[in-house]
Amino acid sequence: RKVLQEGLDRFHEERIIADGEVGDANPVYAASVVIRREGPDAFDSVVVSTLPAGPSRWLHLDVPSRMRKAFPDLEVVHLVAEPAHV
Repeated sequence: RKVLQEGLDRFHEERIIADGEVGDANPVYAASVVIRREGPDAFDSVVVSTLPAGPSRWLHLDVPSRMRKAFPDLEVVHLVAEPAHV
């Protein structure tokens, strides 16, 4: 919940309208719960953000491709996180 709130705060600092919730550990299932609840017309796309290939568990599980198969009517955008430059 803390990481979610930090991310939403960053989006809001950039004037990006965003919302989120903590869901199931399976990201495809978690997204399907929200899409069923809100209805498919409530969304333009699904954004999947992962760590780079080496440390990313979601890439090992092929989450971006699984999302595309699960939601063929939605655009699935895959973003790869880069280390923060402090």
